[in-house]
Amino acid sequence: MTKHQKKHGVGVKPSVKHLKIFGSLCYRHVPDQLRRKLDNKSQVMIMVGYHSTGAYKLYDPNNKKIVFSKDVKFDETKC
Repeated sequence: MTKHQKKHGVGVKPSVKHLKIFGSLCYRHVPDQLRRKLDNKSQVMIMVGYHSTGAYKLYDPNNKKIVFSKDVKFDETKC
């Protein structure tokens, strides 16, 4: 492999570790300002895609709406 190939990543497989399973359950964090003392700290969502800003596109089954959030924990075992 030449210096040019190493510098520009030619011949190197891209990493896919950051990709998540579509349709997997996830938990969106609810900020302190939007909840009261005994409210849940997260909402159950379904991951449906990615946004160009780096946020995840999530479906809220309770309100039947699409929301975008970066603060998300995934449970890919429950698809």
